[in-house]
Amino acid sequence: MDKKEAIEVIRNNWPDSRYSMLREALDIAITVIEESMVQKPATNSNYAAALEAYLEYLRETYGSVRSSPFTAWLQTRINSDKPNCA
Repeated sequence: MDKKEAIEVIRNNWPDSRYSMLREALDIAITVIEESMVQKPATNSNYAAALEAYLEYLRETYGSVRSSPFTAWLQTRINSDKPNCA
């Protein structure tokens, strides 16, 4: 069962109004599940620093790192995590 199915099961088996505390708990559970399904971009400066260190390692190990989809992705992620980058 995935998260979408879990939410669907909860909603399809919603308790009646006599179970107000259970309904409140299920509301919270659905909210937590939905929030966990949203992919958030990495903004931690340590993440960018780790990527920079890895890119530097590649340069030192293999000499000049030629442009590839992977190195382009690394550079994009590094730049996107720095403040005030356009």
